[in-house]
Amino acid sequence: MARREALMTIQWNIQAFNAVKHWPWMKLFFKIKPLLKSVATEKEMARLKEELARLKEALEKSEAKRKELKEKHVSLIQEKNDLSLQLQAEQDNLVDAKDHCDLLIKAKIQLETKVKEMMEGLEDEEEMNAGVLAKMRKLEDVC
Repeated sequence: MARREALMTIQWNIQAFNAVKHWPWMKLFFKIKPLLKSVATEKEMARLKEELARLKEALEKSEAKRKELKEKHVSLIQEKNDLSLQLQAEQDNLVDAKDHCDLLIKAKIQLETKVKEMMEGLEDEEEMNAGVLAKMRKLEDVC
């Protein structure tokens, strides 16, 4: 039943179209219809051109930002490498300073030991000198 109604509707539409297709205003409509599509197409093209321009501008900004960030990244990597080298040099200097400090401490201990030995030797010498002086005085007193 629905199929029969569909066929009847299609036949009726074809008959109606055949009746009006030769009318002057319908001929005018057939000529104008493609122009309407071209106007819509032109509007769409204008919109797409605007969108393209906007996207190009966004792309340029994005590329400029990317380039700036890349340059900043390179400079930060260079700075990091410089600081790493500086840190390594400072650590080497610290190791050298510690080694030098250890050598100085050992030298100080050796010198303190020598001073102590010399002081003991000096005390012994002073005692001997005092003994000799005492004997000399006794001898002078006797003479």
